[in-house]
Amino acid sequence: MTSAVAAGISFVSLVGCGGSENCIRSGPSVVELRLPSGSWDLSSFCVDEQCLPPRDLQPRPGGNAGVQPAFYSYLIEVVDTPRTYGYRVEFTTPDGRSLTREGDVTTAGNKSGGETCKPTFSTASLTIGDDGEVTSQSP
Repeated sequence: MTSAVAAGISFVSLVGCGGSENCIRSGPSVVELRLPSGSWDLSSFCVDEQCLPPRDLQPRPGGNAGVQPAFYSYLIEVVDTPRTYGYRVEFTTPDGRSLTREGDVTTAGNKSGGETCKPTFSTASLTIGDDGEVTSQSP
């Protein structure tokens, strides 16, 4: 497994991941956590035994003054092969409630360049709703 990374990644396309087709590889395999706003305090985000370091738990400032993101995103890199992971997230809601949520999340393989291309990266997202509940989604 590779190291953990926090919010905001750039996807880079690379051509030539094998076969006769031009398969495209984009970005790392990740499990993403989305919080509804910067007023939520994230204290822990782990996928299996890999956790974000404390410095990466703070929301990054927006690029444009006055423009607030629709959600705050945190990423942990995982293996490229689709599989199921255990997650644990601890956070404090804007009204001061400390909550812990844990469960399983399954990544799905993504492929670009044709049907004969094998999945080249896997992703899943966990979204914390305004009520503090977690929704899991795989592309």
